[in-house]
Amino acid sequence: MNKPETSSLYEFFSQIPDEEAARLYFEAKRWGGTPVCAHCGSTNAAECKDHRPMPYRCRDCRKHFSVRMGTVLGESKLDLHKWLMAIYLMTTTREGMTSAQLARELGVSRKAANTLATRIRESWLDDTRSFAGKK
Repeated sequence: MNKPETSSLYEFFSQIPDEEAARLYFEAKRWGGTPVCAHCGSTNAAECKDHRPMPYRCRDCRKHFSVRMGTVLGESKLDLHKWLMAIYLMTTTREGMTSAQLARELGVSRKAANTLATRIRESWLDDTRSFAGKK
């Protein structure tokens, strides 16, 4: 029986040390290197200078988009780096993690931690609103 590969918290976050690295991590997992417009599905996108208002702009429909759009991350203003840490903590803790524990670990309010935990748990159960986007 093969043991699944897991990394320690230190290893995981030494690879993803900041918000930019977290954005690139989510983009690689979702798009595999080629940004896909969340509005029209086109891969004809340009990266915006300073990522304002969003990191990408579709050359076909001319709308701005990001890796968050169409996923559970979509309406959240919380940093992607904190999302990754929450996902890591919730998937690696043996007995699960309460919202109060998550709030302490991430340095966010209990309300924010509860929203995070709820969305992450819902994404595990409901494939239509996952981290990969709507299907």
